[in-house]
Amino acid sequence: AINIYLRPRPGVQYMAGVDIAEGGGGAASVLWIEGREGLSRELAAVVYSRHIDTSTFAYLSYELLNEYFQPQVIGGADALGASYLKDLIGLGYPSHKIYCSDKKREKLGYQETEETQQKDVYALEGVIRSGVLRIAWKPAILEMLVYQYKEKRDGRTQIGPAEGALHDIVMAMVKANFGFAKWKPRGAINVSHFD
Repeated sequence: AINIYLRPRPGVQYMAGVDIAEGGGGAASVLWIEGREGLSRELAAVVYSRHIDTSTFAYLSYELLNEYFQPQVIGGADALGASYLKDLIGLGYPSHKIYCSDKKREKLGYQETEETQQKDVYALEGVIRSGVLRIAWKPAILEMLVYQYKEKRDGRTQIGPAEGALHDIVMAMVKANFGFAKWKPRGAINVSHFD
């Protein structure tokens, strides 16, 4: 499903976060496009699907991303995320708008660890609590409501979804938030590396 909440407007900075899933166990692929105008941010559009492969999802994303003035895209560096990003570049999306986890720009995607995921979720929580980010999409709100603080065996506290709950939407939101907070594009990707 494609949901549009704000039409593309010149002067608004857009950022896209992507979480790609295999579709098993109810997991979904999510493209989250957020717009920032001044100090406030708002959900602009979402592509959400549990039933299509990465290349088809990349095609749907490509069309929508072009509508929103080709925002910077941050996806995961796992096999599915990198495959999606590679498909997006193959469709003609500007490679300098794709986040890479290395300075040589050969490793597509954002390298996630348990530690970075925790930091990024806490950062997103801060943005939401401060009222900077407005969200009009009910599934995103419901998914955020299942997040809870849990104590690990070593005594540390972490934040995450309740047992058995999904977190695909939140992970796409986290990547867009990371983009607004930290990422500065660094030139084109070394495309010959992918041939």
